[in-house]
Amino acid sequence: VIEHRVERSPQVLHVRFSELELSIYETVTRHLRQQAGNKSGAALFALIGRQRQMASSLVAALQYWRTNSTFDEVLWEDIGAAAAASDAVGQTGIEASLDAVMVRQIGGDSKSKSLTEIDLGELERLDGKYDALLNDLIRPKLDANPAEKFVVFAFYRGTLSYLERRLQADGVNVALIMGRQKGGPLVDRNKVIGEFAKPDGPSVLLSSEVGSEGIDLQFCRFVVNYDLPWNPMRVEQRIGRIDRLGQQAERISIVNIAVENTGE
Repeated sequence: VIEHRVERSPQVLHVRFSELELSIYETVTRHLRQQAGNKSGAALFALIGRQRQMASSLVAALQYWRTNSTFDEVLWEDIGAAAAASDAVGQTGIEASLDAVMVRQIGGDSKSKSLTEIDLGELERLDGKYDALLNDLIRPKLDANPAEKFVVFAFYRGTLSYLERRLQADGVNVALIMGRQKGGPLVDRNKVIGEFAKPDGPSVLLSSEVGSEGIDLQFCRFVVNYDLPWNPMRVEQRIGRIDRLGQQAERISIVNIAVENTGE
């Protein structure tokens, strides 16, 4: 029996899309709703997954759609059989129709642009979700204690790669663990976590769902859900990486970042 449990302190950082971001999100959402029709199962998951991906990171979502012809990542995570599900969904038709989606530009520009023509650099500058992570959480805590550690979970590999690039550019030392990508090397998860655990090691560990089980991070007291899984047990598994025997902090912080007026 554990007489004194660690106190969990959950909080939500609410973020609002800019006019341009919301315009893209709502335009794509309307298009997906039209595409949904009588679809169910894997096909419907693929469509809904695109909403989740936009809310996770709009920049990363558009980058992914421009360079990938299928949606295997979400199908694999949600259903467990990407190739078969992808065939069932008919991804080519969805991708082709997304290429034709037109978004009216905001801010005096009345022209409409396709998703492939949207300025990703502008979207990065408008990214309030990333700004909340960096300036409302990480920087203030590191200013108060340079040895502070954060584990940041995100569902999508594209989101994780985006966060890694931006945090490094902003001077934050980061480590990354995620599932093996096609043709990519197999990362030694234990080695990465060992570096993260060092007092002078990375301040932030970015992790996909592969890090939500089987690792001990009780030396860290901040877990950030950059996006939220729809399965509440996955959320509990993430929290369990730091809420475990050996946690020295009296209170741990669970920070959920949510974009208003989206599926989140």
